[in-house]
Order: sequence, then structure tokens, then C-alpha cells
Amino acid sequence: NNALVDIYPEIGPLGAIYTAFKANKTTAWLVIAIDIPFLNLATLKKLIKNRDKSKIATTFQGTNKKYPEPLITIWEPKSIPLLKNSIASKNYSLIHILKKNDIKTLTINNTIINNINTKEAYNKIINQLKN
Repeated sequence: NNALVDIYPEIGPLGAIYTAFKANKTTAWLVIAIDIPFLNLATLKKLIKNRDKSKIATTFQGTNKKYPEPLITIWEPKSIPLLKNSIASKNYSLIHILKKNDIKTLTINNTIINNINTKEAYNKIINQLKN
């Protein structure tokens, strides 16, 4: 069984990423949210190909977004102290970590990285797929 159980399940994705690093501190972790219906293999290959190990993370930012996307990201081991400090200070925003630190950002069309958080967003995606 290779499943990891969140050390901090109540703090969202930050807890999951920190848990992954506790399991293996020497590898980078590719983090992908499960609610991104138009994410495709070509996009993931682009992220991996453009990975910058010298940064804390390599990520995407949509053309019309004001912030980087924390859940289609390669998180590097050098991000561990930042994650740990965020947990200690009870600031669980991955976006905050990305915005305040040295990252590599790849620009991408918003549609590819849009996620579904509401029933309305789900219905909109279903209608797009039908047409």
C-alpha cells in the first residue's frame, strides 16, 4: 500500500503536500487537483519539461489569472521549510507561498487549468462537452 494519510487533514492541500514530503524529503512532488477536466497529457509534459529545480516550484498561471495555480505544480524539496512555516503560522494558502517565493511560472490558457468547484461550474463544463 503506497497511500499516504494526511498528517494535517484539516488544512487542505498544504497538509497533503507536506505529508508527501515527510514520506520522501528528497524528491519533488507533482501535485494535480482532481477537479480539472481539461488538463491533458501535453500540458503535464510541458510542466515536466520546463521544471526548474533551482526554484521552490514550477507551476502554471492562466493568462487572465492574478495568481499561480498551486495544484498543477511540481513542488521541490526546497519548499519544505516554507510549507512547515506556513503550517506553524496557520497560513494554509499555497497561493500565498507561491506568490511570495522564487518560482518558475508557465503561462497557459485559462480553460486548460480551470477547475470545478460548484454545481454551476460542473453544468457549464458538461454543456461545453456536449457542444
